[in-house]
Amino acid sequence: MKILIAEFAVGTDIEKSLIPEGAAMLKTLSESFVRLGHEVYYPSAGTKICAGTCIESTAENFMQVIERKAKDCDAGLIIAPDSMLPELNKVLEEIP
Repeated sequence: MKILIAEFAVGTDIEKSLIPEGAAMLKTLSESFVRLGHEVYYPSAGTKICAGTCIESTAENFMQVIERKAKDCDAGLIIAPDSMLPELNKVLEEIP
């Protein structure tokens, strides 16, 4: 199964103080899914973790990266500010 995990701080590099916490959540989830045999993809504006495949992103194209990669994935998980979750989750809900 291909899984997209999009963590806002890592994917946008906007709020640098949140990157360590975001990277820790992303790493834990990615490692768990990879251990179970899944392929994991995650947008990143520079932070790399040791599990999964990084997809380069920026604050400006974070949403577009999710939209583009979600089409190739079987499942997804968004970690983002509450105000952004409805819009970003809508993209994931459209995964066939």
